[in-house]
Amino acid sequence: HRDIKPGNLILGLDGTVWVTDFGLAWMNDSDDLTNTGEILGTLRYLAPERLRGQHTVQGDIYGLGITMYELLTLQTAFAATERPELLRQVLEQSPELPRRIDPTIPRDLETIVARSIAKDVHDRYQLPSELVSDLRMFLEDRPILSRRISTAEIVRRWCKKNPGVATLLTTVATLLIIIAVGAVLWGISLQRERDASQRAENAAKSSEQSAIAARQNAILSEGVAIEARRRAEESDRQRRQELFGVYLNDMDAMYASDYRGHRLDGVQRAKNALEVLSLAELTADQLSRLRNAAIACLSHADFAEIEKHPVANQLEHAIDIDPSLSVIAVPGFGHQTILRWLDGSNPDRILTNEAIPDLAGCNRWFSPCGRWLAEMLIPINQGLLTRIWDWRESRLALQIETSPMHGTLCFHPDGRQFFLVADARIQVYDLETGQRLRMSPPRFKFSRLAMNHDGKFLTSLIPLHPPELIDAESFESISTIVPIEHGEVAAWSTREDTVLIGSKEGILFQCDQSGQQSLRMKSDFAGPVTEMKYSPHDRFVAIGTLDGNTHINETDIDRKLVVVPGKLLQFSEDESRLCIRTTNAIDLLEFVPSPSFTSINQSVRYADFSPDGNWLGLSGKRGVLLYATNPPTLQCDPGLDETGPVAWHPTTREFATFGMFSHLARWPVTSLADSGDLMIGPPAPVALNTTLARIGADSRIPQHWGRHSVWHPDGDLLFYADSRHGHLWQYDTTTRKNEIFAELPSASFLSISQDGKWIAGASWPIEHVEVWNAESRARVLEVSGSGRAAFSPDGQILAISSRSELQFYSTHSWDLIRSWPTDVLNSFHATPMAFQPRGNLFAAAVSGRCVRLYNGDTGEPIADLPMREDTDINWLSFSPDGARLAITRADRDVLIWNLHSLRDELHAIGLPTESLPKHEQIAVNRLVRTLDRGQELLPPTGWWTGHEMLARFEALKLNYPDAIDRMDIALDVASPQDRILRAKLLMQRGEYHLLNNSPDAACVDFRDAVKLNPAEHANVRRFVQLLLFGPPEIQDPVEARRLLQDLVSLDEHDLQDRLNLILTDIQLHHLQAAQNQFNQIADETVVAASPTARTAYRCVRIYIERRSTAENLIVNPDDAESSRVEIQKLADEVRETASFTESAILDEFCKLLEL
Repeated sequence: HRDIKPGNLILGLDGTVWVTDFGLAWMNDSDDLTNTGEILGTLRYLAPERLRGQHTVQGDIYGLGITMYELLTLQTAFAATERPELLRQVLEQSPELPRRIDPTIPRDLETIVARSIAKDVHDRYQLPSELVSDLRMFLEDRPILSRRISTAEIVRRWCKKNPGVATLLTTVATLLIIIAVGAVLWGISLQRERDASQRAENAAKSSEQSAIAARQNAILSEGVAIEARRRAEESDRQRRQELFGVYLNDMDAMYASDYRGHRLDGVQRAKNALEVLSLAELTADQLSRLRNAAIACLSHADFAEIEKHPVANQLEHAIDIDPSLSVIAVPGFGHQTILRWLDGSNPDRILTNEAIPDLAGCNRWFSPCGRWLAEMLIPINQGLLTRIWDWRESRLALQIETSPMHGTLCFHPDGRQFFLVADARIQVYDLETGQRLRMSPPRFKFSRLAMNHDGKFLTSLIPLHPPELIDAESFESISTIVPIEHGEVAAWSTREDTVLIGSKEGILFQCDQSGQQSLRMKSDFAGPVTEMKYSPHDRFVAIGTLDGNTHINETDIDRKLVVVPGKLLQFSEDESRLCIRTTNAIDLLEFVPSPSFTSINQSVRYADFSPDGNWLGLSGKRGVLLYATNPPTLQCDPGLDETGPVAWHPTTREFATFGMFSHLARWPVTSLADSGDLMIGPPAPVALNTTLARIGADSRIPQHWGRHSVWHPDGDLLFYADSRHGHLWQYDTTTRKNEIFAELPSASFLSISQDGKWIAGASWPIEHVEVWNAESRARVLEVSGSGRAAFSPDGQILAISSRSELQFYSTHSWDLIRSWPTDVLNSFHATPMAFQPRGNLFAAAVSGRCVRLYNGDTGEPIADLPMREDTDINWLSFSPDGARLAITRADRDVLIWNLHSLRDELHAIGLPTESLPKHEQIAVNRLVRTLDRGQELLPPTGWWTGHEMLARFEALKLNYPDAIDRMDIALDVASPQDRILRAKLLMQRGEYHLLNNSPDAACVDFRDAVKLNPAEHANVRRFVQLLLFGPPEIQDPVEARRLLQDLVSLDEHDLQDRLNLILTDIQLHHLQAAQNQFNQIADETVVAASPTARTAYRCVRIYIERRSTAENLIVNPDDAESSRVEIQKLADEVRETASFTESAILDEFCKLLEL
């Protein structure tokens, strides 16, 4: 072509490039064109050889390359505008590489262009096909064939073209190198000579400087190392401080949380915090915060996960567990029912091989007795199918097909019948025969049923209808529960025989059998209530909500314990464990109570312990409630009207009450000999002077507004405050006369020193305290702005509280010796406070959320006892031994802290507990001095208590003879009429006799205790255990059998008592009697028993079955050796099974082997 350039390349409409102007030369005045006959083509696009007159195809490739160069760089390859300069650039100068102009140009494309415009024709593509091949490879993202010319090749070619110049340059360079090398070598020689002389001159200096530098470097290195260690330690300390703060924040969050783990995880965080910072590294504030946070977490009860069994994610009600928490029913292929033993003792069992592939739903329930398994299948486009299985025998007991409507069922508590709601009717079936017994009218469409514990009443819950109580026999309506428009679920209590009903609004409503009495309502659940279940003995109630959580509450539904994620399946019989269904697992949880904390949900204002510490009297708007303290159990509610604090008599079992608009009365407390139940009353009203108050026919004093009463330590005088008339009264129990002791406006609260020398009265709301000498009635102190007063145990200090501070006065000089600020906000009364009776603790409510324990001698804060709600704290009371502290909150509940257990739990965490009271060691020396010098500090009723406590302390030190001596004194001073108390002391002395290797004396004490209080079954069982399995010299199976027969007659369902009776018959060789007793044990009794009792039952069953076989082998031995081997096998079988303490069965087999 000879003239390839952009002007001769035309782009068609279809994208084709056309090459034009073959062999033509245009005539023009432009510098870019030549004349005909001269050099053809545009100079900028002509290859260098063309300018020399050589015409090749590589010249056209050069023109294409220059064109591609301009397309890529958007500029000309040669910038000259004058012809001579342009000719020189084309011949001698290579264009600038494209990537230097635009770095985004691909390297391979630059290589193709550079080869196309190479100056040397041999360096270019020789054929257009080669150029085409490389361009296609580039477009296809494959390696191209062309490669760049190396620098060495460029130099070689230049030398070939310019040989003369290259030779000259090489010669000059060689000479210069030789001269430079020579100069360097000569310089090195001279430098070496100078260095030698210099080294000689500086040798001494060098060694000295080296030593100095070494010392300086060592010092510097040591300083650097010390600083590095300091910085590292500071960084580590800061990191551990931050981590410690994280743990504290976690504990605070866990205390505020209701979810499972708030106790156990909080305790673990406390241990982690002590691993991060040791006790020596903690500041006083950090230690206080950690201890208080740990106490807060210890106040919670919790549930610990003990087992986790994965299951497939199934429908909510498709899985259930039997009452023994050992077998679960899960769906299999085709919705078959699979029985799975959680302990793996048996392989999985399929109840039926029939598969129902298409189901809209499936529910499964175990019966309360554990024998029956119900499954309700809802096939698609078919009727409702209900099956009842005797699952232990894999027997289908009943199958019912009904119309495809909503259906529910419930079992009768005796396990003999079940109630099915289908076709709008309640249908009752006999589980043994499968017969339908009766059927209700068709008015129970979509009804949910719940049955009470004896099977007499049903609760019917129909959508959009009020819940209804109906008779289980006649299906007649008993009552309609009015306050709820419609209920979702219901659960019956077994102890109170009341029903709890939950609604979609999250409201819980409890009523009795009449259905009209609203006992309790609650509405703090997140969403509708979907399920409820009581534990077997009503200790807990579980409330499931729509958010998938289960709220575990105490029987009183106002007391929430913990929230557990998942659906409750079952409580264990002993209520210590529960089974929860989560998304893909079955969790077995164990109840972890709080030994340090408990509460009583009663709206009271005052709480006071009895002198022996066994009773707690609560009083307030509900009158007086009497609780046993271990555990807190309501013993008696005498039905009084609103009263002030209970005043316990120091020497007798009675208390005094002075009610609001009520009479002053003395209430005796007695125990019934036959049942051991507590009885209060009848009351003995204290007659006041008729000139001061009008007494009605019912002995009430309407003009008086009573508040507080206290006994003098000797028990002869009773002081009480008449707040309405502003009088402090004194009642003499000997003369039965009362008189005004002093004038005190709005007298409300009284306090008397333990020696009876001083009495203090506080006024409210006037906030005024006065103190008198109890004997001379002289006023010794008067303080305004205060509303409570309390004396220290030794009577040396009087504490007075106001809304803002605590003041402490010396009873010797009545001078103010110290004061502490408090922070009681929004309180309508002065700060509640109390001294520990047998220690140096002082408790005070420092805010609405906290009661603080102080060291009573130094005023140093020891611990904070927290409360989750900010409310007015009304009253504080220590137990006589100082181990427990009761806290009442204004008309809310009673909180009880066990300081002994709290000390143990804090010690287990690793926190210091020196300031908290110890177990039996508390104030032992003081107690001994008290017992020695009489009643100076300890009232007469505490004599037997003190000796019993010292006996336990001596037993802890293994001084059993001294413990027995102390128990002898306690029995001597105990009241002969108090049979329950004497029985308790005798049992305790008997235990000490056993520890002292005196079983005969122990047997005598146990026998006397059982005679004094036969209603205490625990004492009877302990005595039976001694008679059956004690030392041989005191074993008496005959007497044990007589006692066991009495126990079995009282409770036929107690498996352990019946098994002990069977073991007794075995020892007496009454095999037939043992067989008869064994046959009377019902399956329900075994299922409901404890795991240990069930193991004993299996052992006894094997023995009963195998003994006759062994005796036959002995009586008719064909071969003596084979008989011996067979009996040995039987003995080994029983021995492997008998994994419990009673060894009577093994002893019997040994006797058989001896024969």
